[in-house]
Amino acid sequence: MLAAALLSGCVSLGFQQWRVLRPPAPAAVARLEPGRSDLAAALALLGAPAEVAEEGDGAVLTWAWDEGDSYGLSLSVPLGHGGSASIAWRDADALGHRLRLRFDASWNLVQVVEEEDA
Repeated sequence: MLAAALLSGCVSLGFQQWRVLRPPAPAAVARLEPGRSDLAAALALLGAPAEVAEEGDGAVLTWAWDEGDSYGLSLSVPLGHGGSASIAWRDADALGHRLRLRFDASWNLVQVVEEEDA
């Protein structure tokens, strides 16, 4: 009887991968040199940032993107009289990424910082 109930149930597996916004090309980031590159070079190589903030006499430009994946399993078994029992499990991993460029008051690149949040 238990085997019949399980066989008439529904099992589903799932996998999803996603990305929000695109990361700057690593080759473009590698071409930026603190002390030599300026704002115009950064914008030409990377495009518009997601955020611009004043910092001291200069500014910080930030490019941000997220990516992740998730796995899931669900099981549903009919119980009779129109009812059913179900259970679901999901595991997701997501990373937030940021590239921050710090510029001085003359718009010369001072620092390149890459960050990840788990």
